[in-house]
Amino acid sequence: MKKNINISLLLSVLVLMILIIWSSFEAFQYAKTFEENREARVELIRLCEQNNEEVDPEICNIVYERGVDIIKPDTISLFFYLLMDTSLYNIQILAPLFIILISAYHFFREYSTGFYKNKLTRMTYLQYLKEVLKKAYQCIWIYPIWILILFFISYLISGHFDYQNSIINPIDEFYIQHFLTFIFVFLFNIVLNSIFYVHLALLPIRKNRNYIVSIFSSYILFLIWDIVSEILIGTILFELVLGISQTSNLFSLFNYWVYDGISNLGIYIGINVLHVIISLLIFYVVYSNKEKVVISSES
Repeated sequence: MKKNINISLLLSVLVLMILIIWSSFEAFQYAKTFEENREARVELIRLCEQNNEEVDPEICNIVYERGVDIIKPDTISLFFYLLMDTSLYNIQILAPLFIILISAYHFFREYSTGFYKNKLTRMTYLQYLKEVLKKAYQCIWIYPIWILILFFISYLISGHFDYQNSIINPIDEFYIQHFLTFIFVFLFNIVLNSIFYVHLALLPIRKNRNYIVSIFSSYILFLIWDIVSEILIGTILFELVLGISQTSNLFSLFNYWVYDGISNLGIYIGINVLHVIISLLIFYVVYSNKEKVVISSES
């Protein structure tokens, strides 16, 4: 199955390269727009200083009040601006699909071809399930590496970390002030959610002979899980019934990219860990009966 492992690795690298190119494009667009705005502002200031009749004096007063210098946003603010306020925002939708697509491939090939039976002659069934998970987890590094690269790109454009004079503040200032702690939590939650995606990717394979159908079944399962978590549990149970505000944000499966309304990082980590544990238990329940799994693969 060496070929399958190489294909999974190739897909992982391909997704990472797509994300890097996508990020570089958005960063270049921002830098280009910033430079154009800077040049326009310099020209406006020149006209104001010349008392040009074509320029409204009130506009000149506003320009002078804001200051002549145009300061680029700090690295952290620019990083989250690119992540939240550009087309990269769509990663919230695509992230599960990419991980599902890659992590399901190896196990789908083994299960659909019956190759897994050969492995069961050399190891116990439980050992095989652990091996399936281990190989499927090999793609969870994609998003953490991409995030670090995006942060580096942001630094290349910004060149500083002076958030107090930044012109954009896409996240709570508290997170910027405690950035090292926040970025650790940020990356950790990305890994947790990637593991969660892997578990969902493996669940439909037992009942599907078509790889594409299995992928979309996993993604639909993800959407259903989000509805149950965010709406039924977060909104209806905690907010409407128990009266605890903003808990729907904690239970959203999309919010770990933007941290909208997240006031307690510890609770948020705990909820993401819970998603991982529950989905792992469901995986073992679905594949717990060896005989039924074998029959399903042969039918």
